[in-house]
Amino acid sequence: MMKKIRKIFYQIWMKKNNKKYFPNTRISFGNLNTNIINLIKKGNIQIGNETYGRLNLSVNGSEDEKLLIGSYCQISAHAKFLLGSEHDYKNIFTYPFKVMKFEKKNESFSKGPIIIGNGVWIGEDALILSGVEVGEGAIIAAGSVVTKSVKPFAIVGGNPAKIIKYRFPESIIKKLKNFDMNSLNVTTDKISYLYTHINERNIDEILRELAK
Repeated sequence: MMKKIRKIFYQIWMKKNNKKYFPNTRISFGNLNTNIINLIKKGNIQIGNETYGRLNLSVNGSEDEKLLIGSYCQISAHAKFLLGSEHDYKNIFTYPFKVMKFEKKNESFSKGPIIIGNGVWIGEDALILSGVEVGEGAIIAAGSVVTKSVKPFAIVGGNPAKIIKYRFPESIIKKLKNFDMNSLNVTTDKISYLYTHINERNIDEILRELAK
C-alpha cells in the first residue's frame, strides 16, 4: 500500500515540476524515487533542449552521482543509466557488510558523472555505466553495455561496447564538432538541410545555412 502511495506522490511531483527542471524537453522517468528527486533538486540531472525519451536510472543517493544530457538526444524506452552502484572488487568481498550488518545507508560509489553530448542516439536496452562520456553525435546500439567513453560520431555496440564504425569521415567530423548544436534554430525553410545526406561537397553549405 505504502509503495503505491509513494509512486503516486512521485508522479504528482514530477508532473508539477517537470517544466521547472526540464524545460524544452520531452523526457519521462521510468522509476522515480526519493534519491532521483533529490538529484533533480540539486541539479545533478540536467537535460538539454528538445531531447526526448525515457530515463531509467539506477541511483543510491551518493553526492557524486550525476547525469548530464545534451540537446537533440534520443533515448530509447528501456535504456538504463547506472549512476552509482559500483563496488570495490579489490577487497576480499564485494558484499556491502557496512550496509547489511551495521546499518550504514550506502557504501557503493560512482566512478563519476555520465555525460551525454548533443545529438546522441541511445538504443533499446543499452546500459551506460558511471564515469562514461558519450561524445556528440554518437550512436549506442541496442543492447550495448557502455563501460568506457565514446568518441564523437562513433557507432558502438556489444558487451563491452566497442567502435563499429564512425558515421562520417574524419574531415567531416572535424567540421561537425565546430558546429554549435545548441544554436540550431529549426525553421521550415531549413528542414531540407537537416534531411540531406552530408558529404564533402555539401557539408559547408549545410552548416552555413543551419547557422543562420
